[in-house]
Amino acid sequence: MFLKFLDSILPGSGAIIKTAVRAVQRGVASLVQSLRDDWAKATSSQRGTSRPSEEIRHDIEEIDGEITDLEKKLRRDGQLNRSNKEELEELRRQAMDLAEEHQQARSEETTSEILQEKTEASATSLSQDYLHILDWSRGPAVRMKPCPKCRAPMHLNRRNQPQNAIFTIKDYFWACTNFYIPEGTPGRCKGTLPFSDQDFGLLHKAGIPELEINRDHFTLITSQKPALKVIERRMSQAIGAQDIDVNCPIHGLPLVLQEKQTAEEGNVLDYYYLRCPHIGCGQTRKLKDAAQLASFLTRITGEGILS
Repeated sequence: MFLKFLDSILPGSGAIIKTAVRAVQRGVASLVQSLRDDWAKATSSQRGTSRPSEEIRHDIEEIDGEITDLEKKLRRDGQLNRSNKEELEELRRQAMDLAEEHQQARSEETTSEILQEKTEASATSLSQDYLHILDWSRGPAVRMKPCPKCRAPMHLNRRNQPQNAIFTIKDYFWACTNFYIPEGTPGRCKGTLPFSDQDFGLLHKAGIPELEINRDHFTLITSQKPALKVIERRMSQAIGAQDIDVNCPIHGLPLVLQEKQTAEEGNVLDYYYLRCPHIGCGQTRKLKDAAQLASFLTRITGEGILS
């Protein structure tokens, strides 16, 4: 089974593989071919069981419209009758079930895209020299990493400040996506897992320039004015776009790109964030650095910062 090669699938980004350094050293062609063969076998027996993620997103949005109508009625009347209360709770459960189905569909679509597209896949080692690839991969929920406390999917995260002078692999960890549920609300979870510093790497589509250079080179380029202007222009053009790989843990909706109103002028890397489009929802995600912005742009537009 192809999963024996994989640590996890990161929707929209790629797959963390367990033999990255050795694969990079000897070339990834044989590894990718083996993965393709196993993926074809795995999916041939499941044909027709998974819906396209676009179809699932449509269902999530339809249900959210019904939820919004009932919430408006609650605000207007001050209460809901028993039937409406039960309907609202059922709709919320359906939205969460659909969000789970959507995450699974995106995992399958990402894997299929890497292994079955004509574009050749590449593998980049997750070493200290290429640490920005971990930042590239932060955000999407990862179903292959269930939280040890509540079993919800986790996502790759990083400490706000490095333990030492610079960020290292030890500053990265898996965090439960239910951490973002408001304090005091049922279901909130603070579960974490350490990120393994084994011989891992990211298997991804070839031709992504941000993943083909080391961290120092990437940091140098993206700190220069020409690159910052590109970032600002491309991100501004994407305002209002959905990040289909980052969903609200309360409503299941894909988060939407917004621009901060209070960002420090000139600090382009701090201008943008993701927000749930559901009326009254305060769920947000920060986009903290150039690698995350480049990853967002690549997923949404097909072009990152250096394309």
